[in-house]
Amino acid sequence: MSKIRHLFLAASCLVLGVVLAACSFGSSGGGVSGNGADSEDGVNSTPPFSKGSGVDVSTPKNATGVDVCELLSPEAATQLGIKPSGERRKNDLDPDVEDSCKYGDSLDGDLSVSLAAFDDRQIASYYENKAIYKIFEKISISGHSAVVAAKQDPMKSGTCSVFLASKRDQVVGSVATVAADDTGKKDPCVPAKKALKLSLPSWPAAK
Repeated sequence: MSKIRHLFLAASCLVLGVVLAACSFGSSGGGVSGNGADSEDGVNSTPPFSKGSGVDVSTPKNATGVDVCELLSPEAATQLGIKPSGERRKNDLDPDVEDSCKYGDSLDGDLSVSLAAFDDRQIASYYENKAIYKIFEKISISGHSAVVAAKQDPMKSGTCSVFLASKRDQVVGSVATVAADDTGKKDPCVPAKKALKLSLPSWPAAK
Protein backbone atom coordinates (compact mmCIF):
# COMPACT_ATOMS: atom_id res chain seq x y z
CA MET A 1 0.00 0.00 0.00
CA SER A 2 2.93 2.34 0.73
CA LYS A 3 4.23 2.05 -2.85
CA ILE A 4 0.76 2.69 -4.24
CA ARG A 5 0.44 5.81 -2.11
CA HIS A 6 3.76 7.18 -3.30
CA LEU A 7 2.92 6.53 -6.94
CA PHE A 8 -0.37 8.34 -6.45
CA LEU A 9 1.39 11.35 -4.90
CA ALA A 10 3.92 11.46 -7.73
CA ALA A 11 1.12 11.41 -10.30
CA SER A 12 -0.66 14.17 -8.40
CA CYS A 13 2.39 16.38 -8.77
CA LEU A 14 2.22 16.12 -12.55
CA VAL A 15 -1.54 16.50 -12.76
CA LEU A 16 -1.87 19.46 -10.44
CA GLY A 17 1.25 21.20 -11.68
CA VAL A 18 2.20 22.40 -8.20
CA VAL A 19 4.98 21.48 -5.82
CA LEU A 20 3.79 18.92 -3.31
CA ALA A 21 5.73 18.16 -0.19
CA ALA A 22 5.72 14.46 -0.93
CA CYS A 23 7.56 15.22 -4.17
CA SER A 24 9.69 18.18 -3.17
CA PHE A 25 9.87 21.31 -1.07
CA GLY A 26 8.58 24.77 -2.00
CA SER A 27 10.68 27.42 -3.66
CA SER A 28 12.50 30.13 -1.77
CA GLY A 29 10.40 32.74 -3.49
CA GLY A 30 6.72 33.53 -3.01
CA GLY A 31 4.54 30.49 -2.68
CA VAL A 32 4.18 27.34 -4.71
CA SER A 33 4.64 27.86 -8.43
CA GLY A 34 4.48 31.57 -7.65
CA ASN A 35 0.90 31.52 -6.37
CA GLY A 36 0.89 29.67 -3.08
CA ALA A 37 -1.43 27.03 -4.52
CA ASP A 38 -2.84 24.49 -2.13
CA SER A 39 -1.31 21.03 -2.19
CA GLU A 40 -2.87 17.65 -1.69
CA ASP A 41 -0.86 16.81 1.39
CA GLY A 42 -0.85 20.32 2.75
CA VAL A 43 2.79 20.76 3.44
CA ASN A 44 4.18 22.30 0.66
CA SER A 45 3.93 25.89 -0.10
CA THR A 46 6.65 28.26 0.92
CA PRO A 47 5.66 31.69 2.20
CA PRO A 48 7.11 34.84 0.63
CA PHE A 49 10.69 35.48 1.66
CA SER A 50 10.89 37.61 4.78
CA LYS A 51 13.41 40.42 5.01
CA GLY A 52 12.47 41.21 8.58
CA SER A 53 14.62 40.94 11.67
CA GLY A 54 14.43 37.15 11.76
CA VAL A 55 14.65 34.99 14.86
CA ASP A 56 17.83 34.72 16.89
CA VAL A 57 19.28 31.22 17.25
CA SER A 58 21.47 30.69 20.31
CA THR A 59 23.37 27.71 18.88
CA PRO A 60 23.27 28.28 15.09
CA LYS A 61 23.97 25.41 12.74
CA ASN A 62 24.95 25.50 9.07
CA ALA A 63 22.80 22.77 7.54
CA THR A 64 23.99 23.56 4.01
CA GLY A 65 27.57 22.94 5.13
CA VAL A 66 27.08 19.24 4.41
CA ASP A 67 25.56 17.33 1.53
CA VAL A 68 21.78 17.18 1.82
CA CYS A 69 21.93 13.38 2.18
CA GLU A 70 24.28 13.82 5.14
CA LEU A 71 21.75 15.84 7.12
CA LEU A 72 20.38 12.66 8.66
CA SER A 73 23.14 10.49 10.08
CA PRO A 74 22.93 6.70 9.76
CA GLU A 75 22.53 6.50 13.53
CA ALA A 76 19.61 8.94 13.47
CA ALA A 77 17.98 7.05 10.59
CA THR A 78 18.29 3.83 12.54
CA GLN A 79 16.57 5.43 15.53
CA LEU A 80 13.74 6.54 13.25
CA GLY A 81 13.45 3.02 11.87
CA ILE A 82 14.20 4.03 8.29
CA LYS A 83 16.92 2.94 5.89
CA PRO A 84 20.21 4.72 6.67
CA SER A 85 20.90 5.80 3.08
CA GLY A 86 18.89 8.51 1.36
CA GLU A 87 18.24 9.37 -2.28
CA ARG A 88 18.97 12.87 -3.54
CA ARG A 89 15.94 14.39 -5.28
CA LYS A 90 15.94 17.35 -7.66
CA ASN A 91 12.84 19.47 -8.05
CA ASP A 92 11.78 18.94 -11.66
CA LEU A 93 8.99 21.52 -11.33
CA ASP A 94 11.28 24.30 -10.09
CA PRO A 95 15.02 23.86 -10.77
CA ASP A 96 15.83 26.84 -8.52
CA VAL A 97 14.65 24.93 -5.45
CA GLU A 98 17.34 23.21 -3.40
CA ASP A 99 17.63 19.44 -3.66
CA SER A 100 16.06 17.30 -0.98
CA CYS A 101 17.04 13.86 0.27
CA LYS A 102 14.41 11.17 0.63
CA TYR A 103 14.85 8.28 2.97
CA GLY A 104 12.62 5.77 1.26
CA ASP A 105 10.26 3.32 2.89
CA SER A 106 11.16 2.42 6.43
CA LEU A 107 12.46 -0.99 7.36
CA ASP A 108 8.90 -2.23 7.83
CA GLY A 109 7.57 -0.22 4.86
CA ASP A 110 5.31 2.23 6.66
CA LEU A 111 7.27 5.51 6.74
CA SER A 112 9.33 7.79 4.49
CA VAL A 113 11.15 10.99 5.43
CA SER A 114 12.62 13.80 3.31
CA LEU A 115 14.94 16.59 4.45
CA ALA A 116 16.07 19.80 2.72
CA ALA A 117 17.99 22.91 3.82
CA PHE A 118 17.22 26.39 2.53
CA ASP A 119 19.58 29.36 2.77
CA ASP A 120 18.18 32.92 2.73
CA ARG A 121 14.93 31.81 4.33
CA GLN A 122 13.69 32.83 7.77
CA ILE A 123 11.37 30.99 10.11
CA ALA A 124 9.61 34.36 10.51
CA SER A 125 8.29 33.90 6.96
CA TYR A 126 6.07 31.11 8.26
CA TYR A 127 4.91 33.15 11.26
CA GLU A 128 3.91 36.02 9.00
CA ASN A 129 1.94 33.75 6.66
CA LYS A 130 0.32 31.37 9.14
CA ALA A 131 -3.14 32.23 7.79
CA ILE A 132 -2.49 30.19 4.63
CA TYR A 133 -2.16 26.98 6.66
CA LYS A 134 -4.97 24.85 8.03
CA ILE A 135 -2.64 23.49 10.68
CA PHE A 136 -0.02 25.86 12.08
CA GLU A 137 1.86 25.44 15.34
CA LYS A 138 4.93 27.18 16.72
CA ILE A 139 7.19 24.68 18.47
CA SER A 140 10.75 24.38 19.74
CA ILE A 141 13.13 21.54 18.83
CA SER A 142 16.32 21.30 20.87
CA GLY A 143 16.18 25.03 21.54
CA HIS A 144 15.56 25.98 17.89
CA SER A 145 12.38 27.75 16.79
CA ALA A 146 10.29 25.59 14.47
CA VAL A 147 6.80 25.31 13.04
CA VAL A 148 4.37 22.66 11.91
CA ALA A 149 2.83 24.12 8.75
CA ALA A 150 0.26 22.17 6.71
CA LYS A 151 -2.45 23.13 4.24
CA GLN A 152 -4.39 19.98 5.23
CA ASP A 153 -4.78 18.05 8.46
CA PRO A 154 -1.76 15.68 8.67
CA MET A 155 -3.91 13.00 10.28
CA LYS A 156 -6.13 13.03 7.18
CA SER A 157 -3.44 13.48 4.53
CA GLY A 158 -0.85 11.16 6.08
CA THR A 159 1.92 13.74 5.55
CA CYS A 160 3.39 16.41 7.80
CA SER A 161 5.97 19.15 7.26
CA VAL A 162 8.02 20.73 10.01
CA PHE A 163 10.40 23.66 9.42
CA LEU A 164 13.23 24.53 11.81
CA ALA A 165 15.45 27.62 12.07
CA SER A 166 18.96 26.18 11.91
CA LYS A 167 20.31 29.73 12.01
CA ARG A 168 18.92 33.24 11.56
CA ASP A 169 18.62 33.06 7.77
CA GLN A 170 18.39 29.33 7.17
CA VAL A 171 15.56 26.84 7.51
CA VAL A 172 15.58 23.05 7.37
CA GLY A 173 12.40 21.26 6.31
CA SER A 174 11.39 17.75 7.31
CA VAL A 175 8.53 15.94 5.57
CA ALA A 176 7.27 12.61 6.86
CA THR A 177 4.69 10.42 5.12
CA VAL A 178 3.06 7.36 6.63
CA ALA A 179 1.59 4.46 4.67
CA ALA A 180 -1.99 4.74 3.43
CA ASP A 181 -3.05 2.05 5.90
CA ASP A 182 -1.66 4.16 8.76
CA THR A 183 -3.30 7.43 7.73
CA GLY A 184 -5.56 8.56 10.54
CA LYS A 185 -3.88 6.12 12.93
CA LYS A 186 -0.31 7.43 13.13
CA ASP A 187 0.58 11.12 13.37
CA PRO A 188 3.19 11.87 10.67
CA CYS A 189 4.25 15.00 12.57
CA VAL A 190 5.89 12.81 15.22
CA PRO A 191 8.59 11.36 12.91
CA ALA A 192 8.92 14.70 11.06
CA LYS A 193 9.84 16.42 14.34
CA LYS A 194 11.97 13.51 15.51
CA ALA A 195 14.00 13.53 12.28
CA LEU A 196 15.03 17.14 12.94
CA LYS A 197 15.78 16.53 16.61
CA LEU A 198 17.98 13.54 15.82
CA SER A 199 19.65 15.25 12.84
CA LEU A 200 20.48 18.60 14.38
CA PRO A 201 23.46 17.54 16.58
CA SER A 202 25.40 16.29 13.55
CA TRP A 203 25.09 19.52 11.53
CA PRO A 204 28.20 21.74 11.54
CA ALA A 205 28.19 24.84 13.72
CA ALA A 206 27.61 28.11 11.87
CA LYS A 207 30.58 30.47 11.85
